[in-house]
Amino acid sequence: DIGDYKKIDSLLGDDDSFKSLVKAAKKAGIGIILDGVFSHQGADSIYFNKYNNYDSVGAYNSKDSKYYDWYNFSNWPDIYDCWWGVTDLPNVDEMNNTYLDYICRDRDSVIKHYMKLGIAGFRLDVADELPDDFIVEIRNAMDKTNRDNILIGEVWEDATNKVSYEKNRKYFINASLKSVMNYPFMEAAVSYMKGFISSYELEAFFYRQMENYPREYFYSNFNLLDSHDRVRVLTVLADSRDVNDIDDDEKFNHGIDRDKYLLAVSRLKALTVLQYTVPGLPLIYYGDEVGVYGYNDPYNRKTYPWGNEDKALLSHYQVLGKMRNESEIIRKGAFKQLYCGNNSFAFERCYKYKKVIVVVNRGIFYNEGEHIELDVNGKVAVSLIGDEKIDIVDGKLAIDILPLGYKVLEVR
Repeated sequence: DIGDYKKIDSLLGDDDSFKSLVKAAKKAGIGIILDGVFSHQGADSIYFNKYNNYDSVGAYNSKDSKYYDWYNFSNWPDIYDCWWGVTDLPNVDEMNNTYLDYICRDRDSVIKHYMKLGIAGFRLDVADELPDDFIVEIRNAMDKTNRDNILIGEVWEDATNKVSYEKNRKYFINASLKSVMNYPFMEAAVSYMKGFISSYELEAFFYRQMENYPREYFYSNFNLLDSHDRVRVLTVLADSRDVNDIDDDEKFNHGIDRDKYLLAVSRLKALTVLQYTVPGLPLIYYGDEVGVYGYNDPYNRKTYPWGNEDKALLSHYQVLGKMRNESEIIRKGAFKQLYCGNNSFAFERCYKYKKVIVVVNRGIFYNEGEHIELDVNGKVAVSLIGDEKIDIVDGKLAIDILPLGYKVLEVR
């Protein structure tokens, strides 16, 4: 619901306070990435001005508006193309030259304006609905300002063979995007953890992605477990009822009883071990790390629970983050599947002849533990998220993995 691309909402601050945020974030080793919504805008904006809340002459106000050609009116002013039929969100013609100038090409275009303020990049909302040539224009504008940047696309399917509006997309052919939201990972990983697919099917998923994605993209995909568009992962893992079977009142009052919450947290801990150790970048939707749950929008957008965080769950995420930051093997290593059992899934990451072995067990019952023996060259396997050490005897690494257990072991 864009009102003015170049004006920060006064509730949040202005350009100076934004610069301070970017500066403080950089000092902490954090890059700020903005969510770029360029396929549609707000009807209540300086460009459309349907409700006359701005001094500008919007496309709704006059056919002589400098913004008029940005939109497709079938019967001006009230019938126009809009995003998924939502009249408050008029669609724009991204390849209109004056729109391209405003967003990408001008010296103080929207893209260049925020790049000059120091942001690390953009995430493109509904990238499927943006023409490939428009994404290239954004990529070029970003590179002209600062080549050290990232452009992420919101793509829900396999981005290497995506077809939208009857066109094969070229996200990677022309290197317009540097990464995508890896929703297929979310579907596969959560389905495995809930028992909807086998460990063999999970193995097939990873090899399929490894085969389809160029290596650089396979290692830079944003691996998420939920988002502002999906039911919270803790609600899913708690075996809550299907979102289509409940009404809004129940969604609003939705809670998770203690036993189901503990099951969901145990599942999430095992799932995040997978998320943090496979190729790609782990992406956290705020609040997942401290126990926030909820059904789909708007119930998945609760405020962060200041003072009521699940501290034990937060500590788990912190341990995984530290482990990943300190392990070049996990960040860069080659991926190889080692074992698929009834419930367990094991793989290795190998980098410069060093190996890390990861084992996850999605079983939830006491008799679903598994004993695994792997052929490994080394003397000992040392846990990267605990104090455990397992001797390697005659080239065999024997692992007992409990239900909902996990191990991350570096071979030495």
